[in-house]
Amino acid sequence: MFNKSFGSLVQALTAMSYEQENQKTYSTQKLQKYWDGLNEQEQQQVFLYVTEKLVEGLSQGTSYRDILYNIFNFDAGIFKAGQKTGLNHLIQDIAEADIVGKLDSVNRLEVIDENGRAYVNMTVEDVDISMQDNNQTLKLFVSTK
Repeated sequence: MFNKSFGSLVQALTAMSYEQENQKTYSTQKLQKYWDGLNEQEQQQVFLYVTEKLVEGLSQGTSYRDILYNIFNFDAGIFKAGQKTGLNHLIQDIAEADIVGKLDSVNRLEVIDENGRAYVNMTVEDVDISMQDNNQTLKLFVSTK
């Protein structure tokens, strides 16, 4: 167990190191020039393909990193360039919105800490989430049946 976990940690750290060392950079002007060189049909095809791939990754519940590597098949050098576009934040925002949209069906709430279940409520009628204190506090407002 320890060796497997340690091996996974080493793999992750190696990948992160590669991401930092092998950065691809793209200027907005260079990207705009490329985009302007496409005709309208080509622009639409690129837009639809990228959108389709993003939806594919998001529907699988994958992370920013997984979408880059497993959905688009990019290498680690694109990681930072993608972050500069804000794609990582967009993916996170969409994933969070998806979770919030599913709150209507929640009927059980569990809070888990290092000792196991710290709080369990099996009669939940409604749950609201709020971030407070400069996003340092997560509050759950629970209504019960």
